Amino acid sequence: MTAARDSMLDRLDALAPAPALRLGTTTYTWGELDRAAAALSALLDSSAPAGRIALCATDPALVAAALLLALRGNRTLILLHPRLTPDERLLLLQDAEADCLLTDHEAAAPLPTYCVASGALALGAAATPPISTCAGAPPLLLLYTSGTTGRPKGAMLSSAALWAAATASSERLQTGADDRWLACMPFAHIGGLSILLRALHDGLFVVAQPRFHAATVAASLHRDAITRLSLVPTMLRDLLDAGATPPPTLRTLLLGGAAAPPDLVRRAIEAGWPVATTYGLTEAAAQVTTATPAQTAANPESSGLPLPGYRLRITDPAADGVGQVEVAAPSLMTGYHRRPDDTAAALCDGWLRTGDLGRLLPDGQLCLVARRTDLIVSGGENIYPAEIEAALRTLPEVAEACVVGLPSDRWGQAVAAMLVLRPGASLTLEALRAALALSLAPFKHPRALLFISALPQTAAGKVDRRSVASAFAEAPKQT
Repeated sequence: MTAARDSMLDRLDALAPAPALRLGTTTYTWGELDRAAAALSALLDSSAPAGRIALCATDPALVAAALLLALRGNRTLILLHPRLTPDERLLLLQDAEADCLLTDHEAAAPLPTYCVASGALALGAAATPPISTCAGAPPLLLLYTSGTTGRPKGAMLSSAALWAAATASSERLQTGADDRWLACMPFAHIGGLSILLRALHDGLFVVAQPRFHAATVAASLHRDAITRLSLVPTMLRDLLDAGATPPPTLRTLLLGGAAAPPDLVRRAIEAGWPVATTYGLTEAAAQVTTATPAQTAANPESSGLPLPGYRLRITDPAADGVGQVEVAAPSLMTGYHRRPDDTAAALCDGWLRTGDLGRLLPDGQLCLVARRTDLIVSGGENIYPAEIEAALRTLPEVAEACVVGLPSDRWGQAVAAMLVLRPGASLTLEALRAALALSLAPFKHPRALLFISALPQTAAGKVDRRSVASAFAEAPKQT
């Protein structure tokens, strides 16, 4: 076993009687989650005794138990977003070479599938947590992340990387066992999952909500004396619009997942919210930079300083200092699963080429200018245009397609598609969404359409995405 895995297991054993997670009216201790992991291990032994376990679930307790199952059993946990369509899920299961699928809802898959209903984790109350003696150290997590090619890539994260990320986050945020973290972000994302890892590291208590609802979150903040909260900008806007107020116990509102509009940050600060802007990505196991609430108040455009032990640099800067953000950190992925070329392009001499654009302030704080080229970040969800374009081109009415992200007050960005239709064809936005229902998750569906006889091109013969985005400028404001 690796030193990091040893440390995580030692911490898990020490925390066994401590409360770990509350879901609704049910509170789980770390020991109960660990025993649930043992029951899941016994369930899966016939199909994946030491293999890759895919998880597609909305129940945070099941996610936590599956994480401990992977940690105890020296297995790899593959997290799939529960909102994926069956076709999307199948592609990732095949790419990940999963041995079985664990879920809390009906989900057909061409491999052994086990459905564990919410609340059924007590099944493991008498089980003994196993400790694997398997040689080697497979990645603890395989998380699919976005890029510019339209092909989802599985970032391989080791226990060492994940523990280093939790350690650095704890030092920056000064979290401890007296903290209560309200988790309302998807646990299939690194942003949500990292809360569980911080809880294991610090012994803090997680109050979980599988779905974000502004009124429910606002009530829980006060009722549960929450001290920490993670949100994406869309969630923060909804909270402010609902008139929510921060409880006196709240120390940090960690705001990330998408570029935060400075005016939204100022509005939240004026309402008394202790906003701490952050920049991170899956390939670095979440946080890379994080500002303190005081730093955010002084400069709402900043994403803060690198975490302890992390380094940033800007390569190929323009005259205004904006260039590509690169990161060196102990939490970096080992690579992309089955993607040697993509891995070589992303990792070089200990540095991760993020593809994001930013500049550094004189004191070393990062100002993020733009996320990855062409990437659309809508409501905290990463969406790659090429995937949507490929789906659009399968429709009989569509000859060519270009997808871009447009500014949206509510979502940060909204998906928009410029289409070249086949002769005599017609297509409405409603018909298009209906046609995509089986192939793309709803958050990937275009919210605006423009039709054109030919897509604009650059001098090199590529589709000119800037011209496409400009063509939407006269369209009604996106929502």
